[in-house]
Amino acid sequence: MKWFNNWITKKYQKIQNIGKLEGMPISVDVNRLQSPGMSFSIHRANGGYVVENRKYDLKFDRSEYNLHVITDDKDLGEELGKIVTYENIRM
Repeated sequence: MKWFNNWITKKYQKIQNIGKLEGMPISVDVNRLQSPGMSFSIHRANGGYVVENRKYDLKFDRSEYNLHVITDDKDLGEELGKIVTYENIRM
């Protein structure tokens, strides 16, 4: 994991230098990239979509999986936004 931290730090410094050359401020919190995130898989199903999301819980050292169903009569993008919001509130 140490090689990854060194690699991401070098990339971060390179991005900062590019931003300074172009006059654009760029800030990235390297430690935040190490936090566990949320991943989604969208599967086409008969009559809509099944959205599977996975979250890793550091406190209990386990992964939690949830399924959501989006029917064809609903807007996929809007429903994905609702799912992301819902799952972030649950965290």
